[in-house]
Amino acid sequence: MKPILRAWAGLLLLLGLLPVTPVKAQTSDGLDPAVISFLLTNVFGAHHSFTGVADIQVNEPGMPSTLQIGLCRQGDKYRVFLDFANFQGGAATAPLMRLMRQMGTDKIINIMRLDKGVTWRVYPGVQAYHESTIALQTEGATEETKTSLAAILKSKMDRADAGEETVNGHPCAKKQIRLVNGREQLDIGFLWLARDMKDFPVRIELRNDGTPFVITFKEVRTTNVDARLFEVPAGYQKYKGIAEITAAARARRAAAPRPPAKPAKP
Repeated sequence: MKPILRAWAGLLLLLGLLPVTPVKAQTSDGLDPAVISFLLTNVFGAHHSFTGVADIQVNEPGMPSTLQIGLCRQGDKYRVFLDFANFQGGAATAPLMRLMRQMGTDKIINIMRLDKGVTWRVYPGVQAYHESTIALQTEGATEETKTSLAAILKSKMDRADAGEETVNGHPCAKKQIRLVNGREQLDIGFLWLARDMKDFPVRIELRNDGTPFVITFKEVRTTNVDARLFEVPAGYQKYKGIAEITAAARARRAAAPRPPAKPAKP
């Protein structure tokens, strides 16, 4: 995977948006906070405070998937709510979905705090969370990869006109977006900027290593967001990772009293 595509993938994994699968939504990747800020600022522009609902569609060959999420931003703080009861990914994911519901880990809140350099992955169903540091993973990385990721910060995001379209009733200017660094450029995808919403990107189409995925917003409110939404709720227990959280959930289920067996019919 090219370094810039790795950057996109890592960013969206941190937010919990890519890929839209129950397995990888519970993993994390590391990126330099400056790189993340650069990418997000160029997508959302001047919209520093908003809440909204988004439908995400990933057109992965042989395994298309969809999921509805809640997303909000307040400056350099981001919050994504995922409920895998809304996940549609085919029969292959059904056993994992049942297990996640049983364990209480099918609802996930991803809180990304660029101001603190951390991401909190919160599981309301079991009142637990784990923390990941947002930092460039340099261990084992080649000098070429390090240099390429650093070059992102020296790039500019180019937006080329790609026509006019309507998205969910909003007249939009469609823009093709690419990263440009000197003579090099990389096509990333498209933005649909709603003219009646001060150019809010009501649809974002990006590609991750050739796989297109589309984020379509609705119920967007450009307003200040309650600061408490970007904190881990009081009383939640901190764990090292999802494996430890799942193990604790299994232990609680095993220790819970079982309902009495129904008497046999005569």
